[in-house]
Amino acid sequence: MVFSTFNFQLSTLCLIAAWLLDLMLGDPSWLPHPVVAMGKWIAFGEKRLNKGRRSMLKGAVFAVMSICAVFALTALLFMLLNKANQPAFTIISICLQVILIFFCLAGKTLRKEVRMVFKALNRSLDEGRKQVARIVGRDTSQLSAQEVRTAALETLAENLSDGVIAPLFWFALLGVPGMLTYKMINTFDSMIGYQNERYRQFGCWAAHIDDIANYIPARITALFITLTGWIYTKIHASKNAKRNLWQHLKFVCHYGPKHASPNSGWPEAALASILDCRFGGTHNYFGKEFYKPYIGKNPRPLTTNDMKTSNTTCLSAEITAILIACLILFAGCRCRTKDINTQENSVTVIGTPKTKQQATTSSSTAIHPFLITKCEQQIPEQIISRKAYIISYNKDTRCPNWVGWMLTSDHAYGDLRRRNDFHEDEDVPKPRATSADYKGSGWSRGHMCPAGDNKWDAQAMFETFSYANICPQNTNLNNGLWNSIENDCRKWAKRYGEVFIVCGPLYLNQEHQLIGENKITVPEAFFKAILRLNPEPQAFGFIVRNTDGIKKRDLYYNSIDELERITHYDFFSALHDSLENTVESSSPNPDEW
Repeated sequence: MVFSTFNFQLSTLCLIAAWLLDLMLGDPSWLPHPVVAMGKWIAFGEKRLNKGRRSMLKGAVFAVMSICAVFALTALLFMLLNKANQPAFTIISICLQVILIFFCLAGKTLRKEVRMVFKALNRSLDEGRKQVARIVGRDTSQLSAQEVRTAALETLAENLSDGVIAPLFWFALLGVPGMLTYKMINTFDSMIGYQNERYRQFGCWAAHIDDIANYIPARITALFITLTGWIYTKIHASKNAKRNLWQHLKFVCHYGPKHASPNSGWPEAALASILDCRFGGTHNYFGKEFYKPYIGKNPRPLTTNDMKTSNTTCLSAEITAILIACLILFAGCRCRTKDINTQENSVTVIGTPKTKQQATTSSSTAIHPFLITKCEQQIPEQIISRKAYIISYNKDTRCPNWVGWMLTSDHAYGDLRRRNDFHEDEDVPKPRATSADYKGSGWSRGHMCPAGDNKWDAQAMFETFSYANICPQNTNLNNGLWNSIENDCRKWAKRYGEVFIVCGPLYLNQEHQLIGENKITVPEAFFKAILRLNPEPQAFGFIVRNTDGIKKRDLYYNSIDELERITHYDFFSALHDSLENTVESSSPNPDEW
């Protein structure tokens, strides 16, 4: 799953909120639960498919398709919510993430159920058997009191992995879709992943998929139980604290693989080592005896204190997992930010020929890798970064080669009034454009990055009136068609959240008109390339002749590939190659934006 910086931060907050909800509420019986719906779907499919021939094939197809459908539908849902780019949909997305994460975590409910087993057992053996039957899949009618306690603590250890650590593991890797998909896998295994006559063939694939999904989380769970349990017993000077940490780990590595399941034995071995007790033995599943090797050698009676130690240890392991998941998400956020910054810096340096170019640095945040535009030809170029735009300035034409900026929905419209503060740009060498060069020339002062895009900030607007951002432009074009395109860009930024724009002059003739004492070169045309990323990446460009501009805009419409052929510029080169090729070769209709 691909995360933006915002998504990494949002996922962390959603995780913490959902975990706190689980700590407070557990799994309220009155609240509809997605796992219940999953169980009904699996029961529906099993009833209709688990009969006749090819039971294994039907079970495999049913399991794989159901699991893939959960991931695809969940991912699609969040993709649509995020691409809507509306505050209401963002709130819905956040709330839905919190709710689904909350449903996927079962830490409090698990500890509560184990505690209730011990309390029921203190009242009577029969009540203890009935209570433990709520959390185990074996026949409990003949269990002794010791076996009831053992079953409860084994389930606590095993389900710490299934109900907490594994969901967090898949959340850290694949977000909410991954977490919900894991719950589907685990529900499949808990319902049909048994080695009895009814499910041996049909549930074979479901069981193996669950084994794969839990392979790493089960071992992480064992590690967390071992670490937190060892610390707990040391702090409380428990009589069970007979082993040092290394001995605990050796115990886990010795007994973990002995379990019939490739994963369940690891967290059970970790808890057995902390308690210095023995788990395992023969169990009855659906009327059939299954032998499970013993984990540990000390068959001592288990007590309520062991339950309290186990619950505290598992809660500590859960907290550890939450903190590590948050750190992973935070690291992802930092890496994403660092990657973007690295791209920006590297692109700027690479695009700076030593003999033709110099760079002017500032504290601007306008540089974005998508805006860096490379020219196939050798031209004079000075890169200047301003608050709202980046400019490639040409000292020979006294005009920009190109100007690039990212226009966001927040910046598309503002309250500042336009002030015609045209001024010399002292960051570029003399001779340079001045107001006197345009006076009486018959040419308008045409903005490349428009003042109308920068009404959100006084400095940003002032910098658009720098003559380094200005080209001689036909007055009717400036007030008409060019202004219309600028208005459309603001509309698209508002609709899609952000657009990336690169524009500049085109010199098509061999000889060019010059104006003013400083000989400002008049372009024969202008280009503008526009990229949007939402709801799907699309881009197109305009080429407009520097005339009256009275023709319809679509007469000047071009694909990016065509624009690059005419201008000899490489636009939006920071896009991934496959995406860049698709975006630049397509020809979306701007009227449908």
